[in-house]
Formats: sequence, C-alpha cells, structure tokens
Amino acid sequence: ISGTVGTVAIDDFGPWADVTVPGDDLSQPTINGTISDLRYDTLNRVIHFHFEEAAGATTFVDGTQYQLTASCSGGTCPAAGQAGQYGNAVQFDGVDDSLPVADRDFSIENGATVMSWVQPTWAANGQGYNPIVLDVENGNEGFSLEIADDYSSMLVRTAAETLSAPITINPNEWTHLALTIDPAGAWTGYVNGLPTDTISQTFGTPGDLTLTIGSDADGSNSFAGLLDEVMVYD
Repeated sequence: ISGTVGTVAIDDFGPWADVTVPGDDLSQPTINGTISDLRYDTLNRVIHFHFEEAAGATTFVDGTQYQLTASCSGGTCPAAGQAGQYGNAVQFDGVDDSLPVADRDFSIENGATVMSWVQPTWAANGQGYNPIVLDVENGNEGFSLEIADDYSSMLVRTAAETLSAPITINPNEWTHLALTIDPAGAWTGYVNGLPTDTISQTFGTPGDLTLTIGSDADGSNSFAGLLDEVMVYD
C-alpha cells in the first residue's frame, strides 16, 4: 500500500481506529510503520471496537463502515491504553464504569452474534452480582451477556428470565466469549470458539436495541477487568 493517504483497506473497510498520523501535517509523502488488522468476517458486522486508543481516552472509535463512537466521562470511563489480547484494551473498574454506544439501533429479528475478548479480574464471588460484558436492550426488550460471579457459567438475562450455560473461565486470563442468537428462541454460547450449550430462551420484541459495553444500560453491574475486540453482527 503506497502512494495515497486514505486508501488503506485490508478487509474491505479502512481500519479507522487502528491507523493514526501524528500531528496535523499530511503533506509528507511517506508514512513509515506497520499496518495490521485482524481477519474477521465483515458480512453483517455492525460494531467492532478495537480499543486502540491511548490512555486517558474518553471516546472510542468503531472500526466498521458505520464509524460509530462510544463515549464516557469522568469517573465512569474505563481505563484506556491497557495491554490487550491484540494491541490495547480497556479496563473496567467493577464499580461504575460504563461505555454506551451512540447513534446505532440494532435488531435481532434475523438473529445476531455478539463477542468479546475478556480478562476478568474479580475474585470468585467477589462482586455480589454477575458482571456484564455487553448489554443490548430497549427498556424491557433485549438481553445482556454476563459472566457468573463464581465463574461457573455465562448467562443471558432478559426481562423475563436469566438462563445460563456452563463454562470454564479463569480470572486474569484472556478468554474469547461469543453468543449467537436464533430468533426462533434460542442461543448458543462459545468459549474460545468451542460451543458450550444451546439454551431455549425468548428475547421479546427484537428491534431498536442499543448497545452498552461493560455494564447495564443504567451503568449498574459493571464489568471488572479488561475487554478487547468487541463485535456485533446482526
């Protein structure tokens, strides 16, 4: 890739959050360095936060063609610039950190997949609640993906019920969690790419859902630990 600034594209979309040019002078003919991007399927990908922002960041950029943002302020911001599974990650304090995503409504009418690399840091049974990885909801509709306080299961909570699938996950280690939703009324959990179980569960009206990373929509049940490469397909 050479000759033109602004045409970097590795997976059909420019890696907006990954490539930066120091300063404000774009007249220089050469940019030295390495450009890398992870190989993820781009079909129906509507959110992808790499979290490559530096320490102190309060706005985080989505790497899909939608170029959305997740923003926070003050003491509710997760700590950016932490060592991640790939590059940087963000660290949530397990108290009140929360990262809402602006200007995007999701639908799970035709199914959906959410995923993230997670490195939880709390002691087993130390939070007193099940920390949230991702929350996708609109009032009483939608769901949240949670990890059991004792690390024994991954849970999906809706307004009607909370159901779980057993997993093996350890604190202070990176693990990849994924959840695929069948709109007919079921979900399957995955740990490091391997299926755990398929659970029958209904999700209510599946449209106009908003995403919050690392907590419930109201900021409660905050995740304690690091999150990296958060993605949503719908």
